[in-house]
Amino acid sequence: MKTLPNCLCILGLTAAANAGGMVLMDQVGSNDGADLDGNLAASQIFEAAYSVYSIAALDDFDNSGGAAATSVSAVVGGWNGYVGLDGVQGLSLNFYNTPDEAGASLTGYANAEITGAPTADPDFTGGEMVTVAVNMPLNSGVQHVALLCVNEFATNGQTGAAGSAIGDGQSWQANPGGGFGFGPFQVVAGNFAYRVMGGSGDPCDLPLADAPCNADVDMNNVVNVEDLLAVIGTFGNVGDGSSRPAGDCAPLPNGDCVVNVEDVLAVIAGFGADCTPVEPTGSCCMSNGDCSVYTEAECTAMGGGYLGDDSDCSGCVYGACCAGDGSCTEVLDSDCAGTFVGGTCADAGCTALVGACCLDTVTCLDSLTPNDCELFAGTFAGDGTVCSDSPCGWGGCSDNDTPEGLDCQGDTDDPSQDENGGLNSDPPSYGAIADGETICGTMSTYTCIGCGTDGSDATYRDTDWYLFDNPDGGSYTVTVGGAGALVAGIVDITTSSFVGFVNTAGYEVNSVTVNIGAGNQYAVIVLHDFDAGEAPCGTGQNEYTVSLNRDNAPSAACCANLECLGDYSPADCEILGGTYVGDQSCDTYECPETYADCDTGNGQNPTLSGWWAGTSDTTTGYIRYEDVRDITTISSIRVWGITGVYSGAWTACYDPAMAFDVGLYTDDGTGLPGAAVYEAASIVADQAALDVPFGSWTLRRFDIPVDVTAPGDWLKVASSSGNCWFLWISSSLDGEGGTSLLENNGVFEVADRDLSFCLTP
Repeated sequence: MKTLPNCLCILGLTAAANAGGMVLMDQVGSNDGADLDGNLAASQIFEAAYSVYSIAALDDFDNSGGAAATSVSAVVGGWNGYVGLDGVQGLSLNFYNTPDEAGASLTGYANAEITGAPTADPDFTGGEMVTVAVNMPLNSGVQHVALLCVNEFATNGQTGAAGSAIGDGQSWQANPGGGFGFGPFQVVAGNFAYRVMGGSGDPCDLPLADAPCNADVDMNNVVNVEDLLAVIGTFGNVGDGSSRPAGDCAPLPNGDCVVNVEDVLAVIAGFGADCTPVEPTGSCCMSNGDCSVYTEAECTAMGGGYLGDDSDCSGCVYGACCAGDGSCTEVLDSDCAGTFVGGTCADAGCTALVGACCLDTVTCLDSLTPNDCELFAGTFAGDGTVCSDSPCGWGGCSDNDTPEGLDCQGDTDDPSQDENGGLNSDPPSYGAIADGETICGTMSTYTCIGCGTDGSDATYRDTDWYLFDNPDGGSYTVTVGGAGALVAGIVDITTSSFVGFVNTAGYEVNSVTVNIGAGNQYAVIVLHDFDAGEAPCGTGQNEYTVSLNRDNAPSAACCANLECLGDYSPADCEILGGTYVGDQSCDTYECPETYADCDTGNGQNPTLSGWWAGTSDTTTGYIRYEDVRDITTISSIRVWGITGVYSGAWTACYDPAMAFDVGLYTDDGTGLPGAAVYEAASIVADQAALDVPFGSWTLRRFDIPVDVTAPGDWLKVASSSGNCWFLWISSSLDGEGGTSLLENNGVFEVADRDLSFCLTP
């Protein structure tokens, strides 16, 4: 895959009192989020390491009256490591005259920096909305607003602005650092969910402090003679629209912008008032168990533990703490380094812990205390543990285990006759394992005599497959351990793919749990981990044990006819005629459709194993073309691919309304696209996930309607949704001399590989 660094972000905003006034712009709409369009666009101030990606989502509004901004609101969301507004460091509010200004610098001509994690407006139920109160003079005419979250990608992922169905259908993104590759700014076909309230900008229109502290004219937290002198000293002064006279403190709520007798009377009425801000208090828990309510500063000064604003002393728990050697101290539960039992030491009955002590993964000593185990440089396995339960690692086979019944697979000239080699045998051959059973077997790598393609010897590994009865589906745990490194898990033999697996090192025990639907097409598989080197028979690395244990499977997604019917147990899903999909929920899962090859005679099927995928997305500047010479009329284009974004690492994503820019071009005579035969932009494709094993990714097919009536040579397909990219999958002809092109921000590169496509005439 093309490793293109990218970050798209979700905007976070802070809740604050709405300063009121006239509506200059409202693309938020109703509080239930009904006016949002479901899209998100990049808008984030990144940390220094990613500063070239700092990007603003801005939208315009008419400020012909020259009003000042009194508040700005926006709706938000997040992805790719985003854990919420609590992880945002602050906000940056900016106004620009033009998008060019934002493209030069994200700091607007009018701006405000707000520090601290923002809080969502509780009245907005359609997502997260935040509001910033300001009194910010603005230029007249068309203005552009952007509210960016200051957010570290490394700790809180990506942030950005929510889209809205309200507006003129045009907005912008500005990226002065150029990290996104589209230049200083680009036009976005959509609107952002911003709300801007306006006012006169006159400070006299803003509210005063509540009584009696409205009379604290000099703001020294007490109403006294200095305030009276300040009023007398400015008596008769009148505001000029840009400032409030210093002595104007009455009448409430906003004053009258003139210093007169009302202001004198307000100071007299409030004389002596203490206006010191009230510091919050909470419970302060002392080491002896005493607890009282103090401010955080007072509690810290006394050496106590502050349990939070408005907390009560119920969280202060003090009592007996038993150490591993049987000694007891009375401490806070949070300070207990052993086992907290509460009460007093006299009643606790602390006794020394005794259990198994692991000197390594094989050597174990019984009946030691933690202190004694430490003297042996060992690891205490826990109170009451015994070496016979193998707490240190794999303890070998026992008399109760079921023997595999086959010798260690040594050098051979016919590995296909392995009696439990599963799909590696010819015909397939399996052992069996039952619920609750443990099998003792042998594992190895071996030399297959004359099995190389040129008749030479080749190295293979013995693979052991055990079928199990699964009439009702279930939650199955496979536990494995052995003398050597292993891979074990459950395989769906109809697709020859792991449902779940686990790796273990030598003498390590590990397990994996998978939830599967009803059907007897599953097998437990155990094989040597080739990454640990070879392990021929007789090396002492060959013996292993594997066990299978079943429990009822949880409710999970049930798919039928491409529809997710709901979350059901495997048995109930089977009754509905559906397919149980363990570990998935209909809330987030897409039911796949059956993969089908191209049947129009004009295409190249995708590579289903050993595949390659490359970014083709207009917002990244990476656009791919495939050679489709001699194609005439086209009514539909099908392409296969995966969807993801890159921001230090690749992350899968899903855009149900992914749109594409497509084009068909003649060859310019040099092997590059020339004149356009057909072009179309922002076509929403019909798409579906496919039932093809694709590792951690999902293979998707996209059908794009077109109307091509003339032949062309180069087919362009690139996503244009912005926050989720299309990665075009290689075709089954890849490596057979085919060619595709990559347009890297306007510069063409020839790729010696084919891309998959299917064209319907």
